[in-house]
Amino acid sequence: MSEPGPVGPSFPDQSITTRVLRQVRRFLLVLFGFTLIFFGFLLGFVPGIPGWPLGLLGLSILAGEYVWARRILKRVSEGASRLRDAVLPRWARRRRRPPEAKPVTG
Repeated sequence: MSEPGPVGPSFPDQSITTRVLRQVRRFLLVLFGFTLIFFGFLLGFVPGIPGWPLGLLGLSILAGEYVWARRILKRVSEGASRLRDAVLPRWARRRRRPPEAKPVTG
């Protein structure tokens, strides 16, 4: 058995296991992100079912790993803001404040 470390017994292959698990997690996230984008693209050709929410979800997952996805997501967000500003009147864009809480006396 190995020497006990400051927290407990030390395992010499712990760093290798941790690295492998991180790589597997990263691979699965990237695979899931591209899969969502692919299905979002396919759903774009099906009448009545919008595929863009799946595409945006996949892009946001990939944005955690890739700079190019982050840039595309930022451009889409800015475009959506410009569209909102062009379509909605100014008074409708204001954020509503939550109602003031009244103190309870009794």
